[in-house]
Amino acid sequence: MTTTRSVASRFVVTVALVTMSLAACSSGTSTEEAPATTGATASTVEATGETPASTVAGASETTTVATTTVPETTTIAPAAGWVRVPDEEGVFGGDERQAMLAVTAGGPGVVAVGVDGLLAGAVWTSPDGFVWSRVPDDGGAFSAVSGTSVNGVAAGGPGVVAVGGNDDGAAAVWTSADGIAWNLVSNPAGSGGAMTTLRGVIATDSGFIAVGGRFSPDSGYGAAVWNSADGVAWTSLPPTTETSPAGMGANMTAITAGGPGYVAVGRTHGEDADAAVWTSTDGLTWTRVPDDGTIFGGPGDQAIQAVGAGNAGLVAVGYDTNSVEVGAAVWTSPDGLSWTRIPATLDTFGGVEVRTLDGVTGDGSGFVAVGAVGSGSAIWESPDGTLWTRVPQNDGEFDKDGGNMFGIAHAGPGLVVVGQEYSTEFPDAAVWVKASGD
Repeated sequence: MTTTRSVASRFVVTVALVTMSLAACSSGTSTEEAPATTGATASTVEATGETPASTVAGASETTTVATTTVPETTTIAPAAGWVRVPDEEGVFGGDERQAMLAVTAGGPGVVAVGVDGLLAGAVWTSPDGFVWSRVPDDGGAFSAVSGTSVNGVAAGGPGVVAVGGNDDGAAAVWTSADGIAWNLVSNPAGSGGAMTTLRGVIATDSGFIAVGGRFSPDSGYGAAVWNSADGVAWTSLPPTTETSPAGMGANMTAITAGGPGYVAVGRTHGEDADAAVWTSTDGLTWTRVPDDGTIFGGPGDQAIQAVGAGNAGLVAVGYDTNSVEVGAAVWTSPDGLSWTRIPATLDTFGGVEVRTLDGVTGDGSGFVAVGAVGSGSAIWESPDGTLWTRVPQNDGEFDKDGGNMFGIAHAGPGLVVVGQEYSTEFPDAAVWVKASGD
């Protein structure tokens, strides 16, 4: 079978090399340690704090950018199963590191967000998952502040909403009607002098919920939850003992609809960090799922990077350093309230070779998780979240040096996975797709 498509023009952003200290899930004056090879957290600058409560009303000032494409025709014949999308026009590369961190169905078809080097955020779009265009940043929406990272994206409200943060320690929100022309929302919730980075966002029936982390000298580390009815005016929920546990703090990394309403996941802070889960019926009041250390804790550090919902319930994925080794970790829940840790077997999730799981999605047929094994990317599939099978390498589709899959979504031909892999001195963004029924 062949597919005819248009190829977009190459767009490369050149950035200056800067000296920067990167730490997983942190930036600014305070840092949170995480494994150096842990997915997006390994090189994404994350701020983790904000002083209590702030609300803004009305629309904010915006900066707009737009993209242009040069139509061209080519024909491809997608292989059965998973296929790595070729970068024939060079839109995935550039100076320093390019990486796609999250993806959603929206805009012209598919929208992916991520980072460009150490300085700027980046957005790519595709009509079908196979042909990609880099959105130019002529207006500076993704590079106005050094160290900008676009970490999460969701379709809804004005069209598409993306969230992230920058080196100023301020959370950032962008909106777009079509995924191509983007508006930077100015000071969307007021940082109050604290450091905040948003990691994930979902669209709801009443607007959007975004989650992340905040840090302030007064209250320490805490999970950050923001709400918006339109993607432009945002309310930052004040810290509570549930989102900022005394003596340890916490950070949310992802959110999904499920369980009693919404489920957010992440990790605590401390000498030995533990994975953490929160639930909410309305996105406004959050309760942390209790744990005696046997499910979410253990020797070394544990963290949940992503969560997905399906007919079998919820699946959360992340990593477990187990004091010495960094290995993938999986948790399941029928309702978001009671959780079970899935044993890591050597042929699926055990051992140092499996560095982390960074993304997961579910539907009526099961779950798909993505991450990294050794020096390459990897995909696992499960009918119920408990029994997992690693997808074969597909003649090298996943094992390019430095590969890591960070995000997955039902989009394009069926499933679209985004991440990075090395093709030169620095990693480039990368995309893999699987058509429905393959």
